[in-house]
Amino acid sequence: MVITHCPLRKVPPGAVNVHGHMHRRRDRRHDPRINVAVEQTGYHPVRMSTLITEAARRLAGEAPRPLYSYRTAAPGPR
Repeated sequence: MVITHCPLRKVPPGAVNVHGHMHRRRDRRHDPRINVAVEQTGYHPVRMSTLITEAARRLAGEAPRPLYSYRTAAPGPR
């Protein structure tokens, strides 16, 4: 996993690039880049475990899954 501000033009073989900066760009199929710009995450932080899961999916050739879809519902008021 290579973490950068801007996306890498070439991602090393067997690696995934986690990046921000590209606010409107959505992840494409077979793209080894995971865009964590706030517009792509629903303005919420993303857990490292989520990034690891999504990186494994990408390396296995699976379609990108929106990062916000990994979020669990926040607990309600007590």
